[in-house]
Amino acid sequence: MMSTLIVHCHPYEGSFCHAVLETLAQRLEQEGQEVIIDDLYADGLSPAMTPAELADYSSGSPHDPLVERYLKDLTSCEHLALVFPVWWNDAPAMLRGWLDRVLLVGSTWDIGPDGMVGLLGGIQDVTLYTTSDNPTEFLENVTGNGIRRTLLDGTFMQLGIERRIWHNFGCVSTATDAERAAWLHGVATDTLPASGDTSGSESSAPDFVPWALDEVELDPSLFGKDYLYELIHVGQPIARDTLYRRYAQRFYTGRATSTVRRDVDGILGLIKSRIIDCSLPDEDPAYRTADGGPIVPRLAGSRSIAEIPLAELVEDVVAVARSTQRALPRADFIREVAGTLGYKQAGRQIRECIGHAIDYAQKKGRVAKDKIIS
Repeated sequence: MMSTLIVHCHPYEGSFCHAVLETLAQRLEQEGQEVIIDDLYADGLSPAMTPAELADYSSGSPHDPLVERYLKDLTSCEHLALVFPVWWNDAPAMLRGWLDRVLLVGSTWDIGPDGMVGLLGGIQDVTLYTTSDNPTEFLENVTGNGIRRTLLDGTFMQLGIERRIWHNFGCVSTATDAERAAWLHGVATDTLPASGDTSGSESSAPDFVPWALDEVELDPSLFGKDYLYELIHVGQPIARDTLYRRYAQRFYTGRATSTVRRDVDGILGLIKSRIIDCSLPDEDPAYRTADGGPIVPRLAGSRSIAEIPLAELVEDVVAVARSTQRALPRADFIREVAGTLGYKQAGRQIRECIGHAIDYAQKKGRVAKDKIIS
């Protein structure tokens, strides 16, 4: 019987990490595998190595019965999975402590003439399931890609594990219920895209990809087209509201203003004919307009402001307030919002609509009273 060790590292049972753990364990058991779960927080592991342990480290002998059990689980498994949150762009201290205390010399690695020699080549693969409040693209392209470079291509490569896979669930705190359900479906069916696979082998094609694009030439003048194209190409379920949010986090103040929606809708409008909707059964399509009609670029500056819903205008007001460092006279603030929406001049109707959105935002406490000078 094949065996999989799952190392779980999250203190809260209501976390999405815990949902991933339960879903993964259930799938493996249904496949007939023996599943071993080492729950670091539930077991009360101390992440700090003691002076006595360090003094005797070269012997490779565990001083702690819990560490001894963890070491036995690790060296006897055929598959390894780690489930943990990304905190400050890295693994939690508890998981780092597991690495420090369990990866003992003589059992998991040794020293050869050319440096470290991994002794865990019997483990066929290691898979990381992580969650983060930042988008995966932020971890990969802005903060140095530490999870992949340090853990996958560093630690686990040195230990001798050839196949190394990483699945990250980005923006998890703001993900919709549908997005979370789709992620868990991917865990349950083993169809998540293997974004961290460093073995060079091809992963099986996922059966729930809501976006599938042929190669397409995009207008090179479109701002952010490459980033949006990458988001769609990721292969994980992604709703249009999520595209707005991630695009805004990358290029704007973080709010999905009308400007953000204009840019995203404009790019999506160009490639609409190349998008195949493969949403999950019984779920609303990930890509559609509010009325179910075709996608058309929505250029805020070329339509009447009366067509923009109040809720959207409020978000625009809040975004401008957050990105403005000093208090502005009301008239100047209105002009600032109008410019953000693409209007060259703030006519009477524009002033009235934006003014109404300002009053509503302040009434709801979303914009401080002293941010706008009456």
